[in-house]
Amino acid sequence: MNTVATAAMTLVEDGKMELDEKVVTYLPYFELADERYREITVRQILMHRSGMTDVEDYEWDRPQHDAGAAERFVRSLKSEPLLAAPGALFSYSNMGFDVMGDVIAKASGMSFEEYVKQAILTPLGMKKSSFIHAVSPLIRHSR
Repeated sequence: MNTVATAAMTLVEDGKMELDEKVVTYLPYFELADERYREITVRQILMHRSGMTDVEDYEWDRPQHDAGAAERFVRSLKSEPLLAAPGALFSYSNMGFDVMGDVIAKASGMSFEEYVKQAILTPLGMKKSSFIHAVSPLIRHSR
């Protein structure tokens, strides 16, 4: 299951987000070096057809868990180029899905993690699941 896409689609079903709406509608501060960024839609990101590049440094050694982390990431993309015009080609982009995490946060009114917990994990009975490694329980397998 792709959690980002599932979370996005629950918001679409609830009428809080539109697939063919431009990302800048939800994130007015979203900006890339290529002016065509203004045309990127939610659907294009979810289909990996946004034209965005992939993340080069995931900063695994410097995780940020505070409430402003997703927005800061999106604001840091101003110098990033596009690989192609939005919709022109398929190119896997974790960067796009990171942006979508902030779209989900803004459309839902809560952090991405909290929205996923409330809308997906808790209804499935996944009470100990988390996206934050530091709070995930250590799983021990017995033999």
